[in-house]
Amino acid sequence: MLTDYLKDRKPGKIVIDDDVAVIYADFSGTRVSRASCMIMSKIGGQIAYQVCCVMTHLTAFVRMVKTRLKLKPNTTVVFVTDGESAWVNPIRTFFPDAVHIRQFHSDASQGIVYVYYSYADKLYTLRVP
Repeated sequence: MLTDYLKDRKPGKIVIDDDVAVIYADFSGTRVSRASCMIMSKIGGQIAYQVCCVMTHLTAFVRMVKTRLKLKPNTTVVFVTDGESAWVNPIRTFFPDAVHIRQFHSDASQGIVYVYYSYADKLYTLRVP
């Protein structure tokens, strides 16, 4: 049902008039099948879902956000994602100046947060418990 719903949607622009645009996204298994997962997101108060079958859908999702997002000049984009390493490259590719906050949930690294940001044309990573 969710897949059918998404096919019929005609996505428009996501307009953010604030100085900071925060994008919350989580790649989550459905627990019904290991082959089906979802990207759940909230962008500027709008909720979006995308059904995924493989991890490469994260790149497609970030590309879609880039094409649909309409921002003021000098707006800071902040991604808050789960700890999946597959988020890092797509966000750096399509949003090179974005702040990216990764929060880990696995037993081995639960509670660790990475913050990627650029300053003076250099990329930094802050790791905090």
